[in-house]
Amino acid sequence: MEFSINIPPFIPDNRGNKQERYRILDHNGEADALLLLCGPDEVADQVREFAGRAFKNVRLGEKSSKKWTHGFFFPDGVPQDVADLCENLTEWLSIPTSPSLDISLSLDWYKQPNDDGELVHTPAGTLIYRTKYATEPTWSSSRQARRDLLTAMSGVIGTHPLFAQAAVISSPPGSKGDGQSFGEKLGPDVATKTGLPFVAMHGPARPPQKEEIVRDVRDDFELSEVVRDPIILIDDVFHTGVTLESAARAARRAGATAVLALTAARTLRK
Repeated sequence: MEFSINIPPFIPDNRGNKQERYRILDHNGEADALLLLCGPDEVADQVREFAGRAFKNVRLGEKSSKKWTHGFFFPDGVPQDVADLCENLTEWLSIPTSPSLDISLSLDWYKQPNDDGELVHTPAGTLIYRTKYATEPTWSSSRQARRDLLTAMSGVIGTHPLFAQAAVISSPPGSKGDGQSFGEKLGPDVATKTGLPFVAMHGPARPPQKEEIVRDVRDDFELSEVVRDPIILIDDVFHTGVTLESAARAARRAGATAVLALTAARTLRK
């Protein structure tokens, strides 16, 4: 008796995923009309949202489903900006969203295992380490790391077509409630870099949110202004997502039509 094991082309991680690969092919006599993805639903959802009505979902056959997870048919050909988004989503980390968040991205993991199984900083994690935890923040290396971090985060906003539609930036309140946390200072700097206005968010002091202890979502965060457009929430490190969900709720109450989150890095542990 023969046994076959069906291994899916992509096994999603509920902490976050990158697009593994994509391919553009001819389809039904149309050149470059078929877009195939191998990646998580979060990536496919971003492609769908951006492409609007320009595509049709393709049901993958038995052979194709062994290599790909999603298929899209574009009668007029896959637009270059859709292809560019797919390419970028092989580099950026797409995080499963909470109820109030539309999209959540990180530049990368904070740490990842190397060939010896040791956890080491990714390039994004290194930028956080050299800025947030710098023993001498005024040293040229720390200042350059901060500039690089701002460039990378503002680059996502300028490049990702859905983030580029946002009209305002904010940041979740820090645990001390004094407006001086690293993430709260990062938000205004990213706003300045992108040319978008920054709207402060306030909240009371609370215990630091770490991945070892998952606390309840809060409803005592408050945006300082009413917003009627998409908003981007900027923070440094994504731990459990509870703080961002609390901030997203506050943004929704303030009138945000869409809430997008961008963090510098995502912790590997949850």
